[in-house]
Amino acid sequence: MISDLKICIQCKRYSSPVGNKAVQEIIADKQFYGGTHAFVVSNAGFTKSAETPAKKTGVILISDIELGNLEDYIE
Repeated sequence: MISDLKICIQCKRYSSPVGNKAVQEIIADKQFYGGTHAFVVSNAGFTKSAETPAKKTGVILISDIELGNLEDYIE
């Protein structure tokens, strides 16, 4: 049910790909706020060092263009 969702989102507007610091921050935020989902949004893509921990922890990495389709990423 949609009312049971608590989505944590961190948006980054960078000139280079976002690294794992943003992933670590959103993992902590999700835990602190009791989130059901965690997203990092970037206009510049993500580094491998961000993708690896995101995959292991369920953090979803998306581009700013995909933000309008956020519901497609929520199970």
